[in-house]
Amino acid sequence: MTRIMLILEDYHTSFDTMIVKLLLKCGFMVLLFGSEKKLSHFRSFERDVKLLIAPERAGNSHFASLIRSREYVNHIRTFAEKEKIDVIMITTAQNIYVNLFLASVLKKTISILVIHNINRFVVWGDRVFRSIERNFETYPLWRKIINSRVARSADAVVVLTDYLQEEMSRLMPTIPVYELPFRVSSSEVLVRRKKAVLNNSVTTFAISGSVNGKRRTYDQYFELFSNVPNRNFKLLLLGEVHDAAVVYRGKELLGDKLIVFDRFLTEEEYLTELLNTHFLLTNLSRSMPYGVFKASGVEFDGPSVGIPVFLPEDTLKSSQHGVFIRFSEDNMKHILRNAIESVEEGTYQKEYLEPAIREAEYFDENKWADILYTVIMTSLKKASVTRRNKFSGG
Repeated sequence: MTRIMLILEDYHTSFDTMIVKLLLKCGFMVLLFGSEKKLSHFRSFERDVKLLIAPERAGNSHFASLIRSREYVNHIRTFAEKEKIDVIMITTAQNIYVNLFLASVLKKTISILVIHNINRFVVWGDRVFRSIERNFETYPLWRKIINSRVARSADAVVVLTDYLQEEMSRLMPTIPVYELPFRVSSSEVLVRRKKAVLNNSVTTFAISGSVNGKRRTYDQYFELFSNVPNRNFKLLLLGEVHDAAVVYRGKELLGDKLIVFDRFLTEEEYLTELLNTHFLLTNLSRSMPYGVFKASGVEFDGPSVGIPVFLPEDTLKSSQHGVFIRFSEDNMKHILRNAIESVEEGTYQKEYLEPAIREAEYFDENKWADILYTVIMTSLKKASVTRRNKFSGG
């Protein structure tokens, strides 16, 4: 049985959970390497996976963090040898101290690297890349160089959308690049979705992601919804609150129509809230390269379970897989009013729900399990041929 070791960071838990489920569906033996905190989210998988606790990396100085990160990578190397790992899969590679040492491990073991921000792994790119990148938050060159070494040491790279796959393949043509969405779905989930939302008579809008006023701007939506008189609706901030000031401003304008959560939602709780939601609202930081070099969670949270997504007409232009309702400042009130009326007048199912569920078929978990299986087996086969050629002097 092919043995896969996942290297897990302390975030993107829903994505990591999805990958674990897909790997098990493929019939692989799965080992998880991560902090004790991270692995606590996977206790329900203990019958099917092996948990490998990583050493603590944080230090009280840059030097201490560097030493501990080297020890962390040494543990990866040791476990890979001891457990006879066939493939290492890194689901997030954003710790620069770890990345400094990681390339040496990836060169010795067949490896697949998931890249979330592709511009952070490309040092120079071409003229088109550089002209676009200047529009966004800068990323230090020295970090790019370290990250690029990691990417070029991997046997394959995975990105989250088809447009990122196209761009990364252009920028790094020597490395196979594949697509794997941040969230997948199933026919059972879509049946739950249809039943739940059609039984919800209160038009429900949601903004997904942790509530943080420094990263996102909520006031535009609060003001917009406060100017919708005599309508029955709810606005959910679907994520843990990290900025109480955002909630205070929202409550001032919307009162009990604003629903918030003061703790981290489990994956099942999060999914349940999504399935009850009529429309998802996009709320992106303009300083980040969403839709260009980085995917947004809203491209998956809504489309994968058949939720129409509202977004400004100038954002996520490359996103095609879902029902996207693009708005401008001039027509947003009109679009919002039509959305609420569709629920109140009984046209939501035909006008919005059915088209969105058809689009959700793109995210079918069986399809993506087959694709992930192909990615792993192709990487194994290619690496085996390469090493055989080296051994024979070819």
